[in-house]
Amino acid sequence: MPWQVYAYSRFPAEYKFEMDFNIKHFHYPMEDHSGTIWYYLSQLGPNYGTLTPYILIPGIIILLLYVKRKEHKIILLSFLLIPYILFSVFVATKMPAFCYIACVPVFMALGSFVLFFQKVIQIAWKPYSRIIICIALFVTYFFSISFNNIAKQHTSCDPLNSKRINRVLTVQYFNRLKRTVPDDYVVFGLPKDCAPEMMFYTGNTCYNNLPSKAEYEDLKKRDIKIAVILQKDIPFYLLADSSAIKLQWVQ
Repeated sequence: MPWQVYAYSRFPAEYKFEMDFNIKHFHYPMEDHSGTIWYYLSQLGPNYGTLTPYILIPGIIILLLYVKRKEHKIILLSFLLIPYILFSVFVATKMPAFCYIACVPVFMALGSFVLFFQKVIQIAWKPYSRIIICIALFVTYFFSISFNNIAKQHTSCDPLNSKRINRVLTVQYFNRLKRTVPDDYVVFGLPKDCAPEMMFYTGNTCYNNLPSKAEYEDLKKRDIKIAVILQKDIPFYLLADSSAIKLQWVQ
């Protein structure tokens, strides 16, 4: 709340723009981030581990048995259910992180599940409980780590993984630009989602979109230097600007 008040009082125009944009998430799948009402349930495995979809409900039941006070049970269930119901049913835009606010009761439920079965093992197989628990931890670890996906993301084991190949090429491209484009140039026209990555590697201010004529004229009045990634239908005022650096995208 202090940040919201500060942002509203210090940057009213920008704050209104952001709030209006946030409201659009309820009605439209912004930036093509769409999905069904089951989207966030399908993300339980990727977000919390492969076994989570199979043990979360038993974990919630065990957690509620451990919690004695009724109001604490209501708080935990609300903390878990409200974000998932809100973002699954009422928000058109689907993003993996939207329900991260519910991670606390999720982790508590998973911990309760583990604690319950640890106690069961210690009572039922006391002489061998440590060995069984170690084996269970190893099995959980093995099924929770996707070695295949890790290899695809971080090695060249899959020559058909175009996403990683493109990522390597773009990083090499950004490192080359760092040596050729001065830091005080603003770069426009990057492909989707590449602007933050280029800013990380080069230090330049970068945008995916091209400036409109009015924006371009405003930039020129303020003596802001421009670089642009050449693409189809690039506006004439950018092509005709001899002071703007023209860049070819990575081939």
